[in-house]
Amino acid sequence: KYGFKSSKDAEEALSLLRAGTVETPVSEKRILTRTVADMWESYRASELPKRGQSTQDAYNVAWRKRIKGTIGDRPIDEVGLDDLNAIVAECTYDPAKDVRDLMSILFQRAIVDRQTTVNPAPMMTLPLQSSNEVVPWSPAEVSSLWTAWGSGERTAGYCLVMIYSGMMTGELLRCKEDMIHWDDQQIIGCGLKTKKRKEMPIHFPHIIEPILRELCATKSGKRGEEGYILDVSERAFYKRFRSMKQALGIREDVIPYSSRHSTGTELALMGADPAIIIDIMRHKNYTTTLKHYTKIPSSVLLDTLNAMAEHDKSVMASDVIAT
Repeated sequence: KYGFKSSKDAEEALSLLRAGTVETPVSEKRILTRTVADMWESYRASELPKRGQSTQDAYNVAWRKRIKGTIGDRPIDEVGLDDLNAIVAECTYDPAKDVRDLMSILFQRAIVDRQTTVNPAPMMTLPLQSSNEVVPWSPAEVSSLWTAWGSGERTAGYCLVMIYSGMMTGELLRCKEDMIHWDDQQIIGCGLKTKKRKEMPIHFPHIIEPILRELCATKSGKRGEEGYILDVSERAFYKRFRSMKQALGIREDVIPYSSRHSTGTELALMGADPAIIIDIMRHKNYTTTLKHYTKIPSSVLLDTLNAMAEHDKSVMASDVIAT
């Protein structure tokens, strides 16, 4: 039970206990108990490569961004439900689900290895899964971001960078100053998820350059010293985003990832060539763009219908005059 390799070792320990030489075998248990990182490394080396590429990517991100720095070095039998819920408290549904699924696998492996007796992961509290597409920023909300940036709101600057480049939130977290190629107006090296996104540069317009330079020049803290333009943790960024959203009166369903949706939506509304949109968004094909990033607001639909009605009215009036 306490991890002895053989019955002989257990009998020797028992003799010491009876003689009063050792007070408790708990210390022995702690030495032999494997950490969450141990269980991850075992799984990563043996079973993870057998999963699909998307699952591998999701689990690697869940480990690197959410599990490793929080409970990675703890014995797995000491990790409880509260610890797991704390990890996903600031996550949206999909990242939280990845954490739950990966931790469930690690706990199951730990049970088989007699490192623990329970698997609390299935009981984790996940955020509600949204049935709607992520909404883009409205023009008025983007305008408020520019105003906020001018007033010194750093979080607004990060959002504007994402809106005008198509950058994902995770890519913002990975972006370092030395990845920015100023003359070419490109960011190279922070791409995520797909092969194309990892290999293609992220382009940014001239209007964003002053914001990027200011973010680079004023970055601070440990992340800033390491070169990251987002100089706070992911959790701190989301907390600041919520505070900014409340202060600016931004809609509740707008999230940081709305910035990337705004990029695709605005490009489509402008009538940009599909081939250009594909490369700006770094998509494999236009189907992905149409499915996720071109939700047309109702106001635009109504304006188009009204314009059509006015056009038809004008044509009919011309016909009457001609008659």
